[in-house]
Amino acid sequence: MSLERPRDDALDADGDVDPQAILDLLGDRVLDTEEHLNADLAVVVRPDAVEETLLALRDEAGFDHCPLVTAQEYEDR
Repeated sequence: MSLERPRDDALDADGDVDPQAILDLLGDRVLDTEEHLNADLAVVVRPDAVEETLLALRDEAGFDHCPLVTAQEYEDR
């Protein structure tokens, strides 16, 4: 669990993470979004952009802990 709050520009008026702000930050690195029970925002990013995406979330959005980072390789992708 993080003790830090994301940067204010990543939050909405209620202080919650603003999904659109995150999508805007990640830009064309995002291939798709998904709905998950335990995640406010789930994104699928290009395989070649994983490191760049995580760095942007840390350095530009202020996230220091991403508890639900997973990877899956599909033969057809």
